Amino acid sequence: MARGRHVKHARSAAFVVAIALGIVLLALGGVSFAAYRYDQASSDRILPGVSISGTDVGGMTRAEAITAVERAAHERLTQTLIVHMIRTQHIPFIQSRAATPVILLTACIMALGIYLPFSPVGEHLGMVPLPPAYFVWLALILSSYCLLTQLVKTIYIRRFGQWL
Repeated sequence: MARGRHVKHARSAAFVVAIALGIVLLALGGVSFAAYRYDQASSDRILPGVSISGTDVGGMTRAEAITAVERAAHERLTQTLIVHMIRTQHIPFIQSRAATPVILLTACIMALGIYLPFSPVGEHLGMVPLPPAYFVWLALILSSYCLLTQLVKTIYIRRFGQWL
């Protein structure tokens, strides 16, 4: 009789272990499936936390990241150009010029920023040159930016009688 009880306990323990193992395998299968689906859903996205030259591109597609980096590049150039636009009430580069060191430094910063992705250093840093069509648009955007800034500056001078 003692032998029969131990056999029942051994069978019930094996049954419990089999159930627990089944639950663990089912859970692992579910987690694996969820991870696979997540990977498939975000396979065309850049991993979170990735930045290029200070521009956060995490979670973006390749096209969105290129647009964001191009936008950041043109913003840096306009920030450099604004120094010349607001320093005088006259038309910069035509009616009034900054000191030669300021013009040279501005030109060097802008040229370095444009050249760096094309250089061996930029290649080593993982930079990719922007397409040539971008520079045509960049020239148009910067020209429009200068014209708009000059227009606003002229309106301000007419309204208040003097420049800052």
